[in-house]
Amino acid sequence: MASELRVDRIIPVNGVPTGGGGGVIQVVYTTLTSNVFASTSSFTDTGIEATITPIRSDSKILCMVTQGSYMGGQVDGKFEFQILRDSTQVFMYLYGAFKNGDEYKSSAQHMQVLASPNTTSAVTYKLQAKRTSGSDNIAFYGASNLSLNFNSMTLMEVSG
Repeated sequence: MASELRVDRIIPVNGVPTGGGGGVIQVVYTTLTSNVFASTSSFTDTGIEATITPIRSDSKILCMVTQGSYMGGQVDGKFEFQILRDSTQVFMYLYGAFKNGDEYKSSAQHMQVLASPNTTSAVTYKLQAKRTSGSDNIAFYGASNLSLNFNSMTLMEVSG
């Protein structure tokens, strides 16, 4: 005989820690499926995004992004990354890539932010990139390129 336990809020034995959350309510995971190139000085979608519909309006969303990218071209360059919740910036990160001649540089970054969307409507988190110096582009490779498949996003709804 199988049992099933259903709850809409999980609170640890000692209560919810200040500034933190309780238990994990749901998890959404996605990976990049196609190659994306960012080469402009305006923020460009990288294709790394996921949507979650919180069960409770007081929940927090832990957004974790792992991105692997390659920088091409001949000169040094810097890129800025941001995580958006719908159209609101919730995280910013500056990455500098330095090259010698034809040598390509790769990077692997892990970014995370604990956000409070204050809604039970669907929200989409996405990673964007833009060039802040240099003339190189940055490439994000999808699942078809298994050796480079670092590009993923995990969203966890955590009880508030």
